[in-house]
Amino acid sequence: MFLRPPVEPGDYALAITAAGYARLSRAHLAVGDAALDLGVLTLSPSLTSLKVIGSAVARERLPFNTTPAALKVFPREAYRDQGQAALSTVLNQTPGVNAVRAGDVNAAQPQAPYTASIRGGLPFETALLIDGNPVALPGSGSFDLAFVPSFVLQDVEVLKGYGSAESAIPGAVDGVLNLRTADPGSLRKALLEVETDTRGGQFSDFSYGGAAGRFAFTTMLAVDGNPGPKTGFGAAGAALQRAQLLKIKYELSPAVSATASYLGSQGVAGMGVARGFRTSGGFASFAGSQDAQASHRFGLYSLELDADSGADHFSGRMYGMQLQRTGAYDPLAFPGFAAGIDALDSAVGFSLQDDHQIAGNLYQIELSHRNGFTEAAGLIAPGARSDQTVLRGAAILHPSSALDLQFAAAALGMRERYSDNGGASFRDATVWTPVIHAGAALHVRSNLTVRVAAGSGAAAPPAAALNVDPSRIFAQQPVGLPTYTLTRTSSSLSPETSFGYDAGLEYRLHGDTTTLSTDAYRVVTHGAYVDGSSAAPNVAYRWFGGPPMIHEGIELSLQQFKRAGLGFIAQAAFARTYVQNVPPGFYDGFSNLAVIPGQNLSGGSPLISGANDIAQTRVPYAQGYGEISYKWPRGSRLSLGALYYGANNPFYEPAFAELNSNLELSVGALSKFQISVENLTGAFGGALPAGYTGIPVRLADGSYAPANAGILAPRTFRIMFRQSIGPGTLYER
Repeated sequence: MFLRPPVEPGDYALAITAAGYARLSRAHLAVGDAALDLGVLTLSPSLTSLKVIGSAVARERLPFNTTPAALKVFPREAYRDQGQAALSTVLNQTPGVNAVRAGDVNAAQPQAPYTASIRGGLPFETALLIDGNPVALPGSGSFDLAFVPSFVLQDVEVLKGYGSAESAIPGAVDGVLNLRTADPGSLRKALLEVETDTRGGQFSDFSYGGAAGRFAFTTMLAVDGNPGPKTGFGAAGAALQRAQLLKIKYELSPAVSATASYLGSQGVAGMGVARGFRTSGGFASFAGSQDAQASHRFGLYSLELDADSGADHFSGRMYGMQLQRTGAYDPLAFPGFAAGIDALDSAVGFSLQDDHQIAGNLYQIELSHRNGFTEAAGLIAPGARSDQTVLRGAAILHPSSALDLQFAAAALGMRERYSDNGGASFRDATVWTPVIHAGAALHVRSNLTVRVAAGSGAAAPPAAALNVDPSRIFAQQPVGLPTYTLTRTSSSLSPETSFGYDAGLEYRLHGDTTTLSTDAYRVVTHGAYVDGSSAAPNVAYRWFGGPPMIHEGIELSLQQFKRAGLGFIAQAAFARTYVQNVPPGFYDGFSNLAVIPGQNLSGGSPLISGANDIAQTRVPYAQGYGEISYKWPRGSRLSLGALYYGANNPFYEPAFAELNSNLELSVGALSKFQISVENLTGAFGGALPAGYTGIPVRLADGSYAPANAGILAPRTFRIMFRQSIGPGTLYER
């Protein structure tokens, strides 16, 4: 690269930024009368700013991944194209990713709690970030994605396995999910979106941003009102959520910038629908009453400083997070309990990182620390905390134009302060665990990349697994079943560790319009956290370390994207997550666990005492998504898609498919009118799950436990209108 006259002679600083790559900078460049040879400048991929390489819908993007990592990135438009505010839809369409709900959560209520699982991992085995800040709750080790609507995001980044040097972080046992909020743009513009559906739901979103001198900003407000799938159900079915985003960036100088951001959401969800079910006698629920509601208030604040000096780019970040819930149901942290939990999770942290460029290679050193605090009325006493420290060194190398390498070695420090006697006294435990990541991408040809990766991961026990009050006795009475009493006991748990490897390829054919992607992986975790309870009527509930868990599978994707014309998606995943052998005595006192050697995690049966499993999640043996679409030159688009849920699906139903259809019509360059249909054929659509009529769950003692038959949202038509105000268009040329 050369700098040539007519650049005025002088001392310059050069900074190159591109979506998907670490910032590259050069300082004190002396420009004279002749051209300045800068040599070869190579951009290195970045976890928190990945380039767009794929989408779950047919859009004008080139889904071609040239990095050592198995990754997918979905822009916000992927959700808009299906009229969806929730993140769950596109996640479920992605090979190797699932939106996880406990077996007694009603998926027909879009704002019912759910989290993400990558490659069959447990929720606390998937590291969750927002703008690179870890937001997994200290209490459960996971985060309810229903709190963040897609409309305040810019990208959703899914990183699977160990191929990225920047993902050597706590909780990344199977992968990382990073939600990137909208970045400030250079053009001053606004966007208004309004949507309504045939179930009485209403959604509105307004965003405005741009640049003014050294300032750049973006602000968003989203309001989602959803009465739930059962009309006339009142407060027990309704949900209302408001979300806000404010991000401001200021250039202190050409080499120094500061970015401050706030993301928040507040809302209520009717627990009657979120956790209710129907029986022959009518409505039933653990919620305590038909009109019970859960509320939440979430806030994330962050400040980031970036500075360039010579071949170095320095970044520092401070952040704080808090989630307050009242009358809530947390199926992942407290699967044996009814609704009505009042909980407070908060965290504060910082990170410092230096990226140093040498001859096109990038070397990183990072120090980060987070203090996490949690309490839940009657379950976790105030004073419990979960802290994490990361010391990481990494190298992203380009030894030739045909080879990219990534290496990372990190020391993860995990400190727990917990009480096993209801807060009368506390214990402290600190463990340091090494983690390594290594990946290579070989560019066989310009249109063919082969990738391999291997590494390890670690996750700390959720606070809910360590903190107990054994003196408290809880009474439960599932409808139609005997009453039982429940007490919690403690068990000392060590950090969960893993080692795995994966291999894949990316092949681009038919010019740049079609991409074939495939990956195979195998990960073994040790010390998986099992939650179990003994048989009724007097139940002892506890968490304990499980036998080695094996995650293995194959992921396939064939996608065609065109500026105009026919496009399609055909993708699938075949996954297994199971224990191979169990140690002697594992079932002692818990012979009714739904943990069977060689069988995919089956989710247990939350309404049945003792029919528990690992984190109450189910891993389907197969998942798939197919879509065919047509796009007109001016941006209008028609699509028909089918999402396949294989056996062992989270609805306790036989394998089935859910169809969707979408029609987008461009109205000039600045407006769009859209009609989207969810669950086109009404597959298993309804208002409430059916109590005890789902496919029974096999238990270790040979018996079977009944389970609810889950449902999807009934056939729903959504109408959306978008209006852009300012320069640019709503479609891509």
